[in-house]
Amino acid sequence: HSYNFQNKHEEFLEKDERRMVIHKLDKDVNQAISSEWSRLRSFVTLERNMSSPNLLTLVAGKCRYMSVLELIGLPKDNIPNVIGDLFNLKHLSLRDSMVKFLPNSIEKLSNLMTLDLCKSEIQELPGGIVKLKKLRHLFAEKLNGKFWRDFQWST
Repeated sequence: HSYNFQNKHEEFLEKDERRMVIHKLDKDVNQAISSEWSRLRSFVTLERNMSSPNLLTLVAGKCRYMSVLELIGLPKDNIPNVIGDLFNLKHLSLRDSMVKFLPNSIEKLSNLMTLDLCKSEIQELPGGIVKLKKLRHLFAEKLNGKFWRDFQWST
């Protein structure tokens, strides 16, 4: 399911309701992620103005079997600890987001294979990231110089 810019419900995603892409959402995210979507496995938001403070809490609470979570351009500066409850998560993208820190609960994502942090504000990874044995792709940037930030590992 998807919502267009006029808040009208449109049926153009797959019938099994396992995937959701939000291009533009003027409604509250609570209405978009309803209780009937407990089978949701992939959630992609391209809405850069989605400022719901509890978006990830809703996703983690209602979509426990999520395997793909793309929060491209997320305007929040932190990710809540509930992200660690998404035990089936295989792909997490915070590309081009304002996120500055990853919570320590990231180490509980034992099935995570891809972590995309490109163009985010993250400068340091939590030490528990080394516990992610299935992590195969870590996309991050290290830019040094007067106007660039340093990317470093925490211990």
